[in-house]
Amino acid sequence: MTNAKGNLVFKTGIRKLPFGNIDLTLDAGNFPVKLDLFEKIVAADRLDIYGLSKRNRDAGLGVPFIAQGKKTSELSIKRSSPGTLFMRIEGGIQNLETGSLKGNLELYAPFDRTRVKIEGKSVPLESDLSAQLAYNLNQPDFWMLDIAGFFSGKSAIPTGLYLTKPFNPKQIPVIFVHGTASSPVWWAEMANTLTADPILRKRYQFWFYFYDSGKTIGLSAHQFREILTSKVDELDPEGRNSALRNMVVIGHSQGGLLTKLTVVDTGDKIIRDVTGKGLEELDLTPEQRKIIRNRAIFEALPFVRGWCSFQHPTEAVSWRGTGSEIWFADWCSCPLTLSNRRSSWEKPWPQQRYRRNGVTPKTAPALTA
Repeated sequence: MTNAKGNLVFKTGIRKLPFGNIDLTLDAGNFPVKLDLFEKIVAADRLDIYGLSKRNRDAGLGVPFIAQGKKTSELSIKRSSPGTLFMRIEGGIQNLETGSLKGNLELYAPFDRTRVKIEGKSVPLESDLSAQLAYNLNQPDFWMLDIAGFFSGKSAIPTGLYLTKPFNPKQIPVIFVHGTASSPVWWAEMANTLTADPILRKRYQFWFYFYDSGKTIGLSAHQFREILTSKVDELDPEGRNSALRNMVVIGHSQGGLLTKLTVVDTGDKIIRDVTGKGLEELDLTPEQRKIIRNRAIFEALPFVRGWCSFQHPTEAVSWRGTGSEIWFADWCSCPLTLSNRRSSWEKPWPQQRYRRNGVTPKTAPALTA
């Protein structure tokens, strides 16, 4: 099941064994990406991992693998998907000796499927999500994103949202936004830690936003809001998906400012602070007024229900949200064990208003440290 380079090969047909034959079929129905989109498939067990504090491996049956995508003209960095290969055998030793043994190669995505049934019993599948994360990061272009984007405005990947797996309509999106002269690679340790927890992995999906951090805050914030809104409209045009409309945004440094501007109603306060006048009082052309309105007046996005920031210019750590969204931001901000926070899911959070620097959030109450 491997080629000359040691990569896995998923093919149907009869395979000769030291004693007898086995007729293999392939079932990729539970794997979300078409196999012909991949360049090669690597067994996770062949890889040693460095740079992450923990390797997230769940014991079980099957072979964890990493499917590496092909490089495209739009994206020079190769994407990859984690998976687990499970062989289901039909027959016994007698069938093997007679050459009538059959086996089905089943592919599963560990983000969404962690168990299979064998003879009516639920059995865990083995997975190795850290191997796929490290494999992704083992590309030189990834480590040039921060400096290249900041100084030149050009990078190996375009500005946008990057999902770690296909969209799951039952999971709440958590979007990580990097800071100045940085990139999503610096969220790797946090992402690796959060995905290690099966409860978080079941309830949330982690997305990463990449942008040119050398632009002005107003322009970057406007672009971030537009991309979020466009993604929500694309995935849920009818506005019925509750998980998608309970989004959590987390930012570091400049990313904290960008995420904050998704949950506040600024009015024209920013313009007044800079010019001493309101937008309508300024002597501007209609085009100039439109540009300033887009880049300096912000309204809370209705689908963002949780906000958390680290070390952004106005405060060290902040978070805002309701219910489990506050719990999520609180947990990833503070060094508390998960078991100490689980009970908070069911607790009603006080509906208090939060006001800072004259800007009042419209969508949610807040806790702040």
